[in-house]
Amino acid sequence: MSNINKQQLREAAQQCSAQEPLRIVEYHGKMCLRNSGGIVFTVLRDSSFPEYSSENENYARLAELSTPDTMLALLDELEAAEKRIAELERGSKVIKCWSCQKSVTVDQVTAEDGFCPSCNCGIDLEDYETAELVAAGIITKVGE
Repeated sequence: MSNINKQQLREAAQQCSAQEPLRIVEYHGKMCLRNSGGIVFTVLRDSSFPEYSSENENYARLAELSTPDTMLALLDELEAAEKRIAELERGSKVIKCWSCQKSVTVDQVTAEDGFCPSCNCGIDLEDYETAELVAAGIITKVGE
């Protein structure tokens, strides 16, 4: 999504979030997008070009569903996914929290000063490293 300015999209959604979302209404036989402030867009329906009428109606439905809250939620999900991909590409090791059993990365625990970002329980990363050494057969028990 490098060709989309996510910051501009986020700012536009934030500016509109306090406003009433758009909805499709019929007004004097015309399809319109409006909010309580009035008609924002009129959707053209030209009977001589029915393929364009249906395209315009599809765009109107998309605009109706693309609320500021929806845009912000999608941007948040995208940001989280991009962050997760970057962590995986860096090779950040994924471990399970002993308390909540959620998968977290070593980087996340380190960023939280040794605590699980999900349940806020302390995680001793050395315990996980020791368990890996035992599982790999490098040591047989703690202290060897």
